[in-house]
Amino acid sequence: MELLKEKILRGPEVEALVRLSTATISRQEKAGLFPKRRRIGIRAVGWYESEIQKWLSQQVHEPAKKHRHSGAVRDVEGYDPTSLSPLSVGRRE
Repeated sequence: MELLKEKILRGPEVEALVRLSTATISRQEKAGLFPKRRRIGIRAVGWYESEIQKWLSQQVHEPAKKHRHSGAVRDVEGYDPTSLSPLSVGRRE
């Protein structure tokens, strides 16, 4: 029986590969949107390279999703850019 050796990527490698910060990876992981990390030692974790590659290929083939912090204010339902004037922003009546 041959042992399968899966390459394990550490945090900095994963961040560079997927171009996301540690915090974003953690949030997506908790939300079930990113592969789960694996414990590889007492104080060390890593991700299977095949799972990261699969996640990357899914990102390429799925349509872009709108994120809460994308800055795309025009995509907010009911937003009317003509309703705010520069003088009315932050002013209380």
